[in-house]
Amino acid sequence: MVADAQKPRVLIGNIFFSPAPFGGATIVTEHMAQLLKERHGWDVVVLTSINDPELMPYMIRRYSTHGIDVIGVKLPDIHPFSELSWNNPEFNRVFQSVLDRVEPDAIHLHSIQNFGAACISIAADRGIPVAVTAHDCWFLCERQFMINHTGRYCFQTTIDPKVCRFCVPDFNATKKRMAALKSSLDQASLVLYPSEFHKNLHITNGVDVNRSKVNKNGVKMPDADFVRTPNADPAKHKVRFGFVGGPGPIKGASIMARAFKDLKRTDYEIRVVDAATNAGQSWRYDPVWKEIPGTVTFIPAYNQKTIDSVFAEIDVLLFPSQWKESFGLTVREAMVRGTWVVATDAGGLSEDCIDGENSTVIPMDGDSETLKNAITRILDNPLPSKLQVDHIVSTEGQSIQLDEYLRSILK
Repeated sequence: MVADAQKPRVLIGNIFFSPAPFGGATIVTEHMAQLLKERHGWDVVVLTSINDPELMPYMIRRYSTHGIDVIGVKLPDIHPFSELSWNNPEFNRVFQSVLDRVEPDAIHLHSIQNFGAACISIAADRGIPVAVTAHDCWFLCERQFMINHTGRYCFQTTIDPKVCRFCVPDFNATKKRMAALKSSLDQASLVLYPSEFHKNLHITNGVDVNRSKVNKNGVKMPDADFVRTPNADPAKHKVRFGFVGGPGPIKGASIMARAFKDLKRTDYEIRVVDAATNAGQSWRYDPVWKEIPGTVTFIPAYNQKTIDSVFAEIDVLLFPSQWKESFGLTVREAMVRGTWVVATDAGGLSEDCIDGENSTVIPMDGDSETLKNAITRILDNPLPSKLQVDHIVSTEGQSIQLDEYLRSILK
């Protein structure tokens, strides 16, 4: 592969990439890859997994998407608790060959579960500077999101293996994993985080503060011709609430249902974004929605092309998350489109929420009463016509900072 002598080359690694994106980290990875190439003078190559039944495990297929050169590696099915998810010798051999071919000046790794953490060490041994973005808690928690075996948030700050032992199938394997991932992450030139909360969590658990930087996830801003759709019946003040998340306890669906049930009012509509349709399923049949006395409608999952039309018809986004999230892209996407947000004080989720200016921030205490009170105030009072959102970072803003960070580690 011939590099452009005038441009530094960056190899970007993420477990998913277009045309099969999955989750917020992948959206961010795709945006940054395009902007680094188109606006910041980088020669970009992406390394990802590929789901192609015609390929044998660890075979490679090259393709291009949105002008980005992509190397897709077919991975076998790997169980999340398998050692292969973090120590994959076969992928290490593929990674070595990719480095031989690509010859990057720098590497930026995002979500690398199933690739394995040795990618960092392999690059460091070759003298290639590596930036790692910790989108979640994969380096700290074998369950990746600090959601314990009961489906609840762990609430640890300093990770204690004696607590972790109750969540994992093999405690000795967990201790081995912790040591190996810590050793690999120590070899990264730079560790980036989407929020101050997430950075502080990793520093508390031994990541070098001098190599730790916040690079907030960029939000796709609304199109220039974006206009909010007026409420069809503003005289009756029938507020259109939105909910993005499944019926399980982590996103707070049950707390939301209890709040509306105790409210004993029906002068509202709840629009549930049925993201399960992405997997050919649906959340609409879960009994939790039947507890809500008002109107509940289901709308299909949105993407970056349809996001404007979805939030144009939602007055208030309810986001009573019950776990401390590393960022919270949905909350920011809603606010920049003029949608008021009711959110829990849940880690990075609420860092851009300004209570009373663009949102209502409530405690993450599992209590539906505070959510009910917030909903009542919204139903009884008009919402602000303009929200304070100037501080929310755009995709372009994130790419400018990321470009600076990557250039700072070039040899």
